[in-house]
Amino acid sequence: MIELASVPWVKIEETLHKSDLAILPLGAIEEHGPHLPLSTDLIIAEAIAKKVAEKTDAILLPSIPYGYVLSGRDYPGSISIEAGTLSSLIEDICKVLLKQGIKKIAIINQHVPNAPIIRILSKKLEEELGIKLMCITMPGFQEILNEICESKPWHTGIVHAEEIETSLMLAIKPDLVDMGKAVKEYPPVPEAFDSMPISWRKLSKSGSLGDPTIASAEKGRKILDLMVKKAIKIIKSEY
Repeated sequence: MIELASVPWVKIEETLHKSDLAILPLGAIEEHGPHLPLSTDLIIAEAIAKKVAEKTDAILLPSIPYGYVLSGRDYPGSISIEAGTLSSLIEDICKVLLKQGIKKIAIINQHVPNAPIIRILSKKLEEELGIKLMCITMPGFQEILNEICESKPWHTGIVHAEEIETSLMLAIKPDLVDMGKAVKEYPPVPEAFDSMPISWRKLSKSGSLGDPTIASAEKGRKILDLMVKKAIKIIKSEY
């Protein structure tokens, strides 16, 4: 595994003859309750991506910290870029990598609203340029719920500052977690929640959706291991 940003260009030139796979961590700067940092999605994506790159002999690209923030954008500190901006940025990166001989790019994405944007781009890049771009978002999510989690999700498919993300952060960056401020919150799910964007700030005072109070570093390590294994399985199935 080579971290592109940490080596001279000659090292990358040597690596290009051995590997045609690049890993790109993608997160978001978004509120994650009163107990987790705004960079939670980014930190988790980077941790997964590094382990995946190590086990696939891939080139690890510098992370993209910003993403398309939808429901959490009304909390101070959340920063969203437009969908077109995110798509154009990733497209430009992929085109440069293509010129250097890399046609396979796996994005490790920890922020769900980014995923549909990249899925549309992926089809375009493969049809027009032969680039195989995949976006791996929350790999192994169902297994995590079934095998590790003790709490119920607030909403199907929503993971936000609850047991899973808090456990991951306790395993990866415990110094950035303040469990004394963790809040269990299960607000009513609006009837139109799946049909239109609804600000989470109208629903949650804390910004947590679920129960982070029962999170632990031990769970976090198990979750991280499962996510890495699932991501590698996905990558090997296509690449």
